[in-house]
Amino acid sequence: MSGAHSSSARHGGPDLEPTSRRVGDVIVVIVAIVAGELDLATVPRVRAHLRDTTGGRPGHVVLDLAGVRLMSSHGVSLLIDAHEGRDGIHGRLHRTGVSSNRPVRRVLDLTGLTLLLDIQDDQDDLVRKLARCSPTQRSEPRVEPVGTGTAGAPPGVHPARRRSR
Repeated sequence: MSGAHSSSARHGGPDLEPTSRRVGDVIVVIVAIVAGELDLATVPRVRAHLRDTTGGRPGHVVLDLAGVRLMSSHGVSLLIDAHEGRDGIHGRLHRTGVSSNRPVRRVLDLTGLTLLLDIQDDQDDLVRKLARCSPTQRSEPRVEPVGTGTAGAPPGVHPARRRSR
């Protein structure tokens, strides 16, 4: 019995948390926070979350990988698909949380993706810059959660939360 429980935890089941927030009066920037393991068992859930969240065709998607403990080739495939706008994922993709996250940085370094992907260090600064660049943005960026919380959300999708420094 404990094998089934540890298998779920090992594959990032309960603690994988793709969350998102919208910035601005129009959907200019979506921030998606992924925590846990990004592998065969979890990538379909993250892919579906990104597809659903970016259905409104935001200008930019910031994918925060700071909380990812393990990234398999399935995670790499997800990053490439999202970067190329495949599988219904829309918006120019930016990544944060990579430089200080050794497991993720190592995989991206080994695959050569650090040279291809837009990787930024400071998420808050990036979001401010992206929100300011939008010609439709008239006021200070407003952050609002995407979804209604854990009660009505699909498994692994939680209300948006701001990372503390």
